[in-house]
Amino acid sequence: MVNYSFSGRTAQWSAPVLALLMIFAGCKPDNKKSETDGPAGNIIRSIYIDPLGRKWFATENGLSVYNDKNWETFTTREGLGGNSVFSITHFVSGTDVTVYAGTNNGVTPAAPGEEIALLTVLHKPGADAGKDSVLSLSYDPMGYLWMADHNNIAFYHNNTVSELPQQIKLTFAQYFIQAIGSSGDGWNYFGTRGHGVARIKSTPDGISGASLYEQPWSGLPSMNVYSVLILENGDQWYGTDAGAVLHEGTFAKQGWLEINTAHGLINDTVLCIYKDLQGKIWFGTKGGASRLVSSAKDSNLQWESYTASDGLADNIVYCIAAESATVFWFGTKNGISRFDGTSWQTFRKK
Repeated sequence: MVNYSFSGRTAQWSAPVLALLMIFAGCKPDNKKSETDGPAGNIIRSIYIDPLGRKWFATENGLSVYNDKNWETFTTREGLGGNSVFSITHFVSGTDVTVYAGTNNGVTPAAPGEEIALLTVLHKPGADAGKDSVLSLSYDPMGYLWMADHNNIAFYHNNTVSELPQQIKLTFAQYFIQAIGSSGDGWNYFGTRGHGVARIKSTPDGISGASLYEQPWSGLPSMNVYSVLILENGDQWYGTDAGAVLHEGTFAKQGWLEINTAHGLINDTVLCIYKDLQGKIWFGTKGGASRLVSSAKDSNLQWESYTASDGLADNIVYCIAAESATVFWFGTKNGISRFDGTSWQTFRKK
């Protein structure tokens, strides 16, 4: 572990709570899991920890679930849409949870009860059979499940998968989508390659308000945006290939605070951003993981950073999740890491 103290810049920030409401039914019968000795693959793009404490991992060879004792993997044989899993999101309605896995062939919902049941696969309208990649997912508080490949966005709402309104669809077809984040005020933020951040406003009645955060009219340090995190009061964190940036509010020309290696970040290519149970912000990068121990508003930023030399499975970190205030999971390009604040444990495909 490396501890840093760097001089930073001051700004004010906050963000909205994702109210995830929606009910999905339609269980497939006879879903049987495959028990394995480890994850199905070593490229871990997304992690979710469910209410029973099970860890869900998106791998290149299926959806793997670990209960701290046994592994199980779901593939097309068990009803998964496709075996390459790129993203995981979920929604909560009361005590009910539905997990969604974005694959190379649609989105597979799952009911994470004592026995995990895969539900009917969702496909984008007009997608060719077997060619419906869903690389990014987000569930917003207006009841929309957003799904995107690089150039095509669809949403699941009121039990139907729909395309964007035609004019917005034509606009978004120009963008290469790399990440999605959803805010409690209805704004959905799409990180792109080369076009900054694209926005869509969702309401219970429909979709509107397509717009961009782009240079030079915004404070984005780069037009290549790999990751999006929305905070409880609506503020947004963006990860780029030139560091991370925090944006307060929705006005493009104000409220930006940039953080990069000059401020203590371990690497400037930020692939994921995560807020832990203590409210600290993590950055998964191409050079390891950094945790911002202090507030982004502090003039003297305090950091904890970890690399493969500390025990991380690989320096390329795609995703991070907190099991508790002191136990963290990391998905990397070469396996899974568990860190309890003292020791590291690595999980890889057997």
